[in-house]
Amino acid sequence: MVDNDGTFTYSAIRTASFGGHTGPAMISCFPNPAKDFFNIRIDGSSTAQYRYSLVALNGKVHETKTITLVRGQQQITVNLQQNMPVGVYMLELENISTQNRQAFKIVKS
Repeated sequence: MVDNDGTFTYSAIRTASFGGHTGPAMISCFPNPAKDFFNIRIDGSSTAQYRYSLVALNGKVHETKTITLVRGQQQITVNLQQNMPVGVYMLELENISTQNRQAFKIVKS
């Protein structure tokens, strides 16, 4: 942060903990760019419900689904619809119980 007199200081780095959650899930999406489908791989430390939405940049929601994942690694395949134009989409993924959200850019080729 820069003060009015031109001096600055760095903020201290702190760890955030979210009420008993044992740690964030490791999430990856592949292949990206994708043609017909892509996979969401979630490696979580506990059972949780997730909601994902695939949204075009114009705001149109192409798919929304709620899934229950058990502890460990799981993979979900998302089919890209034939009528979806080539372009960039956002995958919004939310852990329903903790309300932690992540977004991924998905490119349909």
